Amino acid sequence: TRTTVLLGLLAVAIVYPFASRGPCQFPHAAVDRDYDFQVYFESFTFDGNSGNYFDYLILFGLMLSPWDWSYDFKIDFYGDDYEGNTGNVVDRVILATGSWELPVLSLLRDAAKNMADGKGVFLDVGASTGQHSLFMSRFSSSVFSVEPYPPALARLRRTVEINQIKNIVICPVGLGNENARIPFFAPPDRNQGQGSFLQEFSGENSYQDQLEIVVGDELLRDLGDPMVRTVKIDVEGFERAVLLGLGKTLQKTRPLIVVEITPELEGSFKNIDQLLAVLPPKYKVLELFFDAQEWCKGKYVVRRRTGNLTSVTTLVLYPSEKEKRLPFNILSEGTTEAEGAGCSDQYQSRTCTATPGAVTAFLKASKSEPREWYG
Repeated sequence: TRTTVLLGLLAVAIVYPFASRGPCQFPHAAVDRDYDFQVYFESFTFDGNSGNYFDYLILFGLMLSPWDWSYDFKIDFYGDDYEGNTGNVVDRVILATGSWELPVLSLLRDAAKNMADGKGVFLDVGASTGQHSLFMSRFSSSVFSVEPYPPALARLRRTVEINQIKNIVICPVGLGNENARIPFFAPPDRNQGQGSFLQEFSGENSYQDQLEIVVGDELLRDLGDPMVRTVKIDVEGFERAVLLGLGKTLQKTRPLIVVEITPELEGSFKNIDQLLAVLPPKYKVLELFFDAQEWCKGKYVVRRRTGNLTSVTTLVLYPSEKEKRLPFNILSEGTTEAEGAGCSDQYQSRTCTATPGAVTAFLKASKSEPREWYG
C-alpha cells in the first residue's frame, strides 16, 4: 500500500506543472475549508488535513484510483464526524472533497434559513447513509430521515449515534402511495445509494428482499403532523409514488422540494406537466445546475424549467406564494446551461455567492432525546 501511494504521488508531482489550475480542478483543493481526516489502512492509520498539499494528494489518489481499494475512514464534517469506506463511490468523494453534492446541500441550507428561519422540519426521503440529514440537522428544528435499505440504514443509525444528534428521527421504511411490502433491488457494494424499488433502475442491482413502504402522509401524521418546510427526494426512479403519498402534507405545509428525476423510468416523470399534475396547485419548477467554475465551494445556479425531461436531472419545486423568500435569483429558461453555470457578469447575484461558510454559525438543536420511528 505504501509503495502504491508513493508511486501515485510521484506521478501526480510530475503532472502537476501541466495540470489545470481552475479553482475546482485538480491539483487545487476542491474544498473551501480545511478538514481533518483519518484513513484506516491495514497496518497503520493515516492522519491528515485537506489543507496540507501532501495529505490532499493522498485524498485525491484514493478517490481517482482505478483499484478497488476499501478502507474505512473518518472526516470532520462541518463539526460532526462522518464515517465511511473508500469502497463506496459516494464516500470516496466525501473523503476527497469534504462532502457529496455540496451545491445541493447549500441550496437546502439557504432555503431552510431564508424560508423557515432555520426552525422548520427537513424531510430526507432516501436518506441513504445520512450525509444530507447530518448536514441539515444544523439548520432545522427536526430532521426526519427515511431509509429502508438495511446496510444504509445501519450507517445512518451509526452517524446519529456517534454524533449524539438529538433532532434526527430515523424512519426505517420507504415512502410510497400505499402501505405494503414490495421487492427491493439492492445496489452493488460500491454504491450503497443506488438501490431502488424498481428493477429496471439499474442492471447492476439485484433482488434483495421485500421492504416496507408507507404512505408519507400517514407516516407524518403518526409523527405528529410536523411542519415540513424543506424536502429532499432521491429515490432512484420511485419519485411519482413518493410525491403521491405526500399529497396532503405538501398541500398543508407548502415546502420547497429538491428532487432527482429519472425520466426514463415509469415510476418517474417524462415531462414537467406530468410532475405538476401530482403537486398541489401553484407550484413552480426550477432546474438546479452546479456552478461550472466553483461547484466545490457550494455554488449553484437555478433556472426555470418546462417541457420534456430527457435525462436524469435535479429539480427544485416551490410554491409560488413563497417566491419572494427564495434565497437565490432565477435565470430564465432561455439561458443556456453554459451561461448559467459559468455565472457570467450578466448574472452576478445571490446565485453566484451561495457558499457553505455560514454552517459553523448555527448550533444544533437538542430539545429531545434521539428517536427512531417504528410505525
